[in-house]
Amino acid sequence: LVVGTDKEGKIIDCNDNFLKTIGYSRSELLGQDHHIINSGVHPKSFFKDLWQTISSGKVWSGEITNKKKNGEFYIVHTVISPLFDSQMQIEGHFSISFDVTREKEALKRLENEKIKSLQNAKLASLGELSASVAHEINNPMTIILGSLSLLSKSIDHPHNFAQRIQSIQKAGERIVKIVQGLQKYSRSAESVEVKIID
Repeated sequence: LVVGTDKEGKIIDCNDNFLKTIGYSRSELLGQDHHIINSGVHPKSFFKDLWQTISSGKVWSGEITNKKKNGEFYIVHTVISPLFDSQMQIEGHFSISFDVTREKEALKRLENEKIKSLQNAKLASLGELSASVAHEINNPMTIILGSLSLLSKSIDHPHNFAQRIQSIQKAGERIVKIVQGLQKYSRSAESVEVKIID
């Protein structure tokens, strides 16, 4: 998409590709500045920086989101160069833009799919982890609950009573280990320094 402007930024010429993309006729466009296709996406500072660059005689390049006549947004990679007269004074500007809307949309879709895929993988891992944790905790919990029900029957037999208490203690310690392992796994890989403080 090719556009020529005077030094104030008013459009004095453009190619057919530009007209076809934005949906305006040549008569609607000539004499207008680029506000006619301003999408409102960029802050004022963006265009201030652009204008300062080309007004100082330098070339500006970057991506701009513009708006067509029908309200649709489109994204272009643009290069804007000042045009100089014989006294090396800026007499206008010349821009060449490449419509990259499709590419940007494809990249966005790809990124969204990547995020979805990662989320699904996380959920699947969480499901597997939950099943493993549930299994690992259910085993010692079964021992604890079973030992508690037998404990009341062993109250008159000190040896059996002590064995049941020991089973409960071991099962409890096993649960503590599982939980500590999970906590360690969920933290960052950095080692934690433990020191005595006042």
